[in-house]
Amino acid sequence: QFLYFIGLIERGSIRRMRAVLFASLLAVAFFDGLVAGASRSSGPFPPGTTASGGVRNMALVYLDGRSLPDAHDSTFHFDAAKFERLVGYKPAGASRAEDALFDGTLLIGYDWVDGKRFWPGVGKPLNASDWQAISALWRTQGLEALSNATRAVNADLNTTLPNVKLYVTIPYPDRRQQHFGDAFSTCRGGAARSLNFSVDADRLLATQCWVAHIIHDWPTLPGVSMTGFYWFLEDMPSGDEPLVRGVADFIKAIPTHGEPSLKFTWIPYYNMAVHEAHLWRSLGFDFATIQPNVAFNDCDPATRFAEMEHLIVGTDTGVELELPLAVRNPTFDHNATRSFDAYYEAALRYNWTGRAGGSRARAVKTFYYGNAFVEMATSADAALNALYVKIHDLVCDVGESCLRFA
Repeated sequence: QFLYFIGLIERGSIRRMRAVLFASLLAVAFFDGLVAGASRSSGPFPPGTTASGGVRNMALVYLDGRSLPDAHDSTFHFDAAKFERLVGYKPAGASRAEDALFDGTLLIGYDWVDGKRFWPGVGKPLNASDWQAISALWRTQGLEALSNATRAVNADLNTTLPNVKLYVTIPYPDRRQQHFGDAFSTCRGGAARSLNFSVDADRLLATQCWVAHIIHDWPTLPGVSMTGFYWFLEDMPSGDEPLVRGVADFIKAIPTHGEPSLKFTWIPYYNMAVHEAHLWRSLGFDFATIQPNVAFNDCDPATRFAEMEHLIVGTDTGVELELPLAVRNPTFDHNATRSFDAYYEAALRYNWTGRAGGSRARAVKTFYYGNAFVEMATSADAALNALYVKIHDLVCDVGESCLRFA
């Protein structure tokens, strides 16, 4: 989803580009069953399990520099009214929610201020003050707005839905940042000191302290359960494995006082996943979904989705449905509706979603991305409104109500 290949070109990283090409070639080996370590009959990862914290369908919501008061992109300014279109099914023209919708929300970002980006190597790296500001933004436009939305949707439906499962992104500790600051350096009892992300121990400390900060400093609000954390980077650079395992161990060691343990999840992109996604359990993740990248890459949709089905079965993972309003695959002539329909048809063909009177959904799903879905619901364009109706199909199963999960 992030402009990965563009980033590679901008950085002149020929080595990384060759690695991506090599990953593509490995896909052939994978689908012939030649990649060691991938069970061929274990998946896909089912919805609503303890390992996912109960998540069946989780919407990514982007809150970042474009969400700040002086930014002028309404897509990224979030409030309770917008979350009502994600927690509940509230189609165009409706004054009240008509059904439940997503049971999970993932807070994430990409752009920041002053040319900074969450993605390493694209723009300038974030520092401790940026991480603090991101936390404040996600708390207000994320957690608090989401809680208010659940209250409104419950009132509309005259019921009390299960709490929305909230996952919070862990910002990536970019190795270029050697003067991070001291705001996330004391959670293990040491003295405050400025961290240097060229040092592995400092990268681990900062990410662990981010997790501790979210758990201990964010309030517990009605209608929302802090369920876990998301590892931001969609690939696994050499040397990051111990970092990720260290974060996973830290998350799992946090006391939850009788509540379910906190979870850790990941959404790798397709070319990375074909040769490393089977390692997700060994890295400490509780579950993972894989991006098909059909909306963004020059690939044949039917072939890629068939490969995706094989991949998620072989790696015991779920699937991400990428349904933005801007697509880059030339197969679709930059038409988002055509791209959406290709994902929709694949989800039904492979039973990633289900049908009334037929098979139930087989796979846990993440959805890229909630900001666009709100636009679909509120647009004056009837064609976009129709896509929001199909979002309901994908989440609740065609012809079904999500209230059956309540």
